[in-house]
Amino acid sequence: MTRNILLSALFLMLVAACNKADTPNQVGERALMAYLRCSLTDLKQIAQPQVVEQMRWRLSNLSGEEMQQLLAVEPQVSTDNSSVEGNTCHLLLNAKDALLIDSIGQPAHVGNRQFSLVLVKDSEKGTWRVESLEESE
Repeated sequence: MTRNILLSALFLMLVAACNKADTPNQVGERALMAYLRCSLTDLKQIAQPQVVEQMRWRLSNLSGEEMQQLLAVEPQVSTDNSSVEGNTCHLLLNAKDALLIDSIGQPAHVGNRQFSLVLVKDSEKGTWRVESLEESE
């Protein structure tokens, strides 16, 4: 009985969330979180194919030990700066406690990093999609 009530409440929350358009900041933060967690399914929903392929590369370069480390970390993502010009949004996001890959052959490590994202609004659907995701220096 309690399970049915909880499932019903979750369903209603999802319906309400689907009816409200996400802001570019929300989409960007969700995309970066999916990227950092290597969640291909989540990223595919909100990113262009080239960004998904970038994440596939990231995933393919993780060792078994790094995969275990990925599962153990819980990154935090926040917006540092955003600007919208027409149907394009530029975001600067901060990631804390994220598993970072600096270069091939070097072990991944947990740390903080800034990321630059460009989002484009689909004028027909009114949704934002990530067009590029790059680490900032």
